[in-house]
Amino acid sequence: MNTKKAVKGFLSVLLTLIMLSASVLPCFALVSYPDNITREQSLATITKADRLINGFMKSQNTSLKETVLKELYSDKTLSQILTGIYKALESEAGDSLGAVGVNTSVAGLAGRLSRYPSVAEKLSAYSSWSEVDLTGAVWNVTDKSEFSIAVELMFSPFEELLYALLCSGSYTPALLVGIKGSNGYETAIIPTFKAMGCSDYLPAEDFYAQAEKNKGSMIYNIAYDLVSYMEKVLDAPLDNLTAWLPSIANYFVNGGFDSAVAALMSPLRIQVLNIATVIPVESFASFLSDTESFTQNFTLNMNDMLSQTGIPMAPIDLQLIASLGTVNEDGTVTADKADTLIVLLRWLIDTLKMNQSSLSQLLPQADAQTVQLLSGIFSKETDELISFLISLLNQTGAVINDSQWSFPQFTPGQVTYTPNLTAEKYQRVADGVDELLDQFVAEMGEEKSVGAIIKKELYSSRTMSVLFKTLFGAFENEEIAAAAQLLGLDVSPEGIAKAIRSKGFGRAASALSRYEKWSAVSDEGIDLGIKDGNKREFVSVLASALSPFQELLGMLLAEDKIVLFDAVDFYGSNGYNTAVIPIYEALGCEASTIRTHEEFKVLYSKGKGVEALLDPLVSLLDRLTEKPVYTLLEILPNLIYFVESGGFDLCIKNIIYPLTAVLSQLGMENTLDFSVTDKINLNELLTQLLSSADLGIALPTVDVSFFASLGTAVEKQSKRTVNGQNVTVTCIQSDMPALCISLLRIMAETLKNPDNASLIDTLMDSGTDMMGDTELQLPEGTEGIAESFIQSVVDDINAMTVDEATEWLYKLFFRERATVADTSEEDYMPTIIYKPKADYTFVLVILFCLMLIPIGIIVRNKIRLRQLKEDNEENSQEV
Repeated sequence: MNTKKAVKGFLSVLLTLIMLSASVLPCFALVSYPDNITREQSLATITKADRLINGFMKSQNTSLKETVLKELYSDKTLSQILTGIYKALESEAGDSLGAVGVNTSVAGLAGRLSRYPSVAEKLSAYSSWSEVDLTGAVWNVTDKSEFSIAVELMFSPFEELLYALLCSGSYTPALLVGIKGSNGYETAIIPTFKAMGCSDYLPAEDFYAQAEKNKGSMIYNIAYDLVSYMEKVLDAPLDNLTAWLPSIANYFVNGGFDSAVAALMSPLRIQVLNIATVIPVESFASFLSDTESFTQNFTLNMNDMLSQTGIPMAPIDLQLIASLGTVNEDGTVTADKADTLIVLLRWLIDTLKMNQSSLSQLLPQADAQTVQLLSGIFSKETDELISFLISLLNQTGAVINDSQWSFPQFTPGQVTYTPNLTAEKYQRVADGVDELLDQFVAEMGEEKSVGAIIKKELYSSRTMSVLFKTLFGAFENEEIAAAAQLLGLDVSPEGIAKAIRSKGFGRAASALSRYEKWSAVSDEGIDLGIKDGNKREFVSVLASALSPFQELLGMLLAEDKIVLFDAVDFYGSNGYNTAVIPIYEALGCEASTIRTHEEFKVLYSKGKGVEALLDPLVSLLDRLTEKPVYTLLEILPNLIYFVESGGFDLCIKNIIYPLTAVLSQLGMENTLDFSVTDKINLNELLTQLLSSADLGIALPTVDVSFFASLGTAVEKQSKRTVNGQNVTVTCIQSDMPALCISLLRIMAETLKNPDNASLIDTLMDSGTDMMGDTELQLPEGTEGIAESFIQSVVDDINAMTVDEATEWLYKLFFRERATVADTSEEDYMPTIIYKPKADYTFVLVILFCLMLIPIGIIVRNKIRLRQLKEDNEENSQEV
C-alpha cells in the first residue's frame, strides 16, 4: 500500500485548489524600467488600467467580476473541475486512497451528487474516471453559495480525513488506526489565506464549531472564502495582484507553505500491521520528493496544469517575484506595486508572443491588415511595447502636427476655341448661364429660380433623413460599431433622437425613435417635420444630430481629449488646422467664413464646434443655390487639382494623426494603409454619380483631371498655420472660358451620340404632350408636325461637327433667345413656357447637359407659333 503516494495526491489537489485564485506570475531579479518610463507612470497605470477594464466591461452591460464568475459557475467549468480532479487522483493515487478508506470511485461519487440529477445520471454510465464525459450535464449553479455547495459535494469523500487534519479530529479507516489530527485550519489554511491577501475568511472558532455539526461545512467554507477572495481581486485586478503577488511568492519560496503543510501533517500517526509509527515530515518538500524542492515541484505542476489549456505560458520564477517588496514581521510582503506591474507586463507580453500564432483564433474576423498589425506589434522588443502601453495610458497633452504640404508643378491645359467665337463669348456663357436657368424655371411656374428648387430639395426632411441613414448607418458595420462603442457613441436612431430631442426638435426625434436600425429607414427618407426650404431649421437639426460627436471632434480637431470609459485620457491633435481648413479652401469656401484654428478651439470650448464646422459649408451652399453653374465653374479646377495632387489623402491622414502618432511610437506608422486618393478614380466616380442620378443619357468619356489644368496657378495665404505662421498655398484660378467651351463640347458630343436620339425624341414628345395642360390645342391633322420637326433637328445635329454643334449651342442659349413675347409671324426663339414634372429631375439634366430641355422647348414653341399663325389666318378670313 503506497500511503505516501495517496496522501501526496490528495494534498496536492487540496492545496492547489486553495491557490487557484492567486495568479502565479514571473519576475526578474532586478527590475529595470523601460526607456522613458518612470515609477510614477507605472503606479498611475495600475489605477488607470483597472478603471479602463471596469469601464469597458460596464459599456458591455456587465463587469469583469460578473463575466468571470458566470464562467466559473457554468456547467462546463464545474464539470471540468470534477473530472479533472478525479481523473488525476485515479491516475496518481486511486488505489492508495481506497486503501486509506477514501472511496473515489465514479459510482461512489455519483451517489453523493444526487442534488444534481443530470450529473449523477451521466456518471452512473461509467465505471472509470478516465472514461467519464460530462458534456451536457446540468448543475444549475448561479451564485457563490451554490458553487460552494457543489465543491463541497465533489470533495465529500474526503470529509472524515479532512476533519482529522483541519479540526483535530480522529480518523480510523479499515486498515489504518491511530490517525489523530490537529487544528490544521488555524495552522495551515489561515496562514495561506493571509499570504494571499485574503482577509475575509471564517475565524477558526467558527470554522471548528460548524465542522463539528456538519463536516461538509469545511469544504463549503473554504470554497466560499476563495470565491469571495476572487471577487475582491476582480474588483481591481491589477491593483490587487500587484499588491499581493510578492507576498504569495515569498510564502512559497521562504518555507511558509512548507511550514503550513508540515503543521497540517506532523501529528498524522499511522498504524500498519499493529505497529504504530509516525511519518517524519520535516517539510512537505521532502515528503513529496526526495530530490526536488516543493517550490520547484509546485511550479512545474502549475505549468503542467496551465499547459493543459493549450496556452503556453512564459517561465515562472517564484524566488524572484518574492523580492518585489519589503517582508513584514508576520511574513507577509508590502509589495512594490510599480515594480510588480513591470514584471507582470513583461510576463504577459512574453506569453502573448508565445501565442501569436493562436491569436487569429481569438480574432476570427480579423482581416489581413489586422493580422499584419499584430505581427508588427509582436516583432517589437517586450520593453518597447511596455513603454508604448504605459505612455499611452499616461498621456498629458496633444501632439501637434506640423504637417508639410507640397504642390506639384502646374502645367496649364491647352484649349482651342471654335472658329467663329472668342474666349469672351464663352465667358458670356459662364456669366449668363445661371440667369438662363432661372428663366427656364420661372416660366415653368413652380419656382422662381434654380436656387429656389435646390433649397426646397436640399433643406428638407427627405434630404436630412437620407443623410442620417448614410452617415449614421455606416456605424452599423460591425467594426465601426465596435469603435463607436469604445468611444461611448450612441448613433442608433434612438441615440440620435435623444440628441435631437434635447435641443427641442421633438417631432424629428419621435420620427426617428420608431426605427431600431438605420437600415430600416426608407431610401426615400422619412418625415422629420422640417419644412422644405427652411435652412435655419435644417442646420439646427443637423447640428443637434451631430452633437454626440462633439467630444470626438474636439479630440481630432481641437487638441482636446476623449476620456475612454471615464478612465483614461486619450489626447488628439490639431486636425482642424491641418485637414479641415485645407478642405474648406479647396472647396472654395469664402475665407471670411473659415475660422482660424485658435478661433475654432474657442468656439469648441463653448460647445459650438459643430456649428463652426457647418458655417462655411452652409455659406458655400448659399452661393451654389444662388449661381450654381458659375460657382461650380469657379471652384472645379482647384478642387480637382487638390484631389489629384494628394491633398485629400493628406487631409485624411491628418485627421487620424492621433492614431498614427501612437503607432509611430512603435515605429509602425506605416503599418496601416490610410491612403485614399490612390483608391479614387475621378472619372469612375463621375460615371457612378451620373449613373446613380439615372439621367438616361449616354455621356462621352470625360477626363476629369484635365479640368484641373484649365486655369492659372496662384499663390494665396491660407488660414492654415505652421508654428503660428500662416502658410502660402498654390491654388488654381479657373479659366472660365476654357472650362465653358470644354463643357459645351461635351454637351455637343452628347447630342451627337446616336444613343441619345431617342431621349431627345422622348423629351420633345413630352413637350407636345404638355400642351394638353394649356389652353392651346393642336389642330386635327397636325399631330405629325412635331415628329417631323424632331427628326429634322436630330438630323441637323448629327450632320454638324463637334465645333459646329458647340457654336450652335452657344447661339441657342445666348443669341437667338428672346426675352419678351412676340406675336408677329417672324420665326424667333420664344421665352420658355414648358412645364416639367414635379420631381425636378430635369434640374439635374440641366446641370449636367444644359442642352436637352431647351431643345424640347424650342420644338414645342415652334409648333405653338405655327398654330398661332394658322389661327390668325383663320380669324382674318372669317372677318
